[in-house]
Amino acid sequence: MSHADHREAAPRSVRCVIVTISDTRTEETDTGGRAIAEYLTAAGHQVAGRTLVKDDPDLVRSTVDRQLAAPDVDVIITTAQVPGRRAPLLITEAAVNGMKRGSIVIDLAGATGGNCALSEADVTVERDGVTIIAPTNLPA
Repeated sequence: MSHADHREAAPRSVRCVIVTISDTRTEETDTGGRAIAEYLTAAGHQVAGRTLVKDDPDLVRSTVDRQLAAPDVDVIITTAQVPGRRAPLLITEAAVNGMKRGSIVIDLAGATGGNCALSEADVTVERDGVTIIAPTNLPA
């Protein structure tokens, strides 16, 4: 499929959910989550939800799993990284298997191992109708 064909076939709007992980932020001080929501809305997309979660691995995974299984979510973008360490695993293989066909995972932590168990740096992975991309050449 050519780039032009892909653009023509792509939906004009997608439904996204934003999950911020922080022990110190509140809804009022989560400027990153707010900026992402504003950007997505300005681009014509829908923000299906915005959640703030404490930095507890089990709580984060259960929150992400619940969001991924929601029928009104088309795309999840992950960005979690820890300087000097492998990126935390947020999306398990089982969670991807529970996603609806046509969903997309954009794993922006691909350069440090990825937040999705199925991510491969700079490779587009297809799993039962779910697309996982983990680009590493990202502008600062």
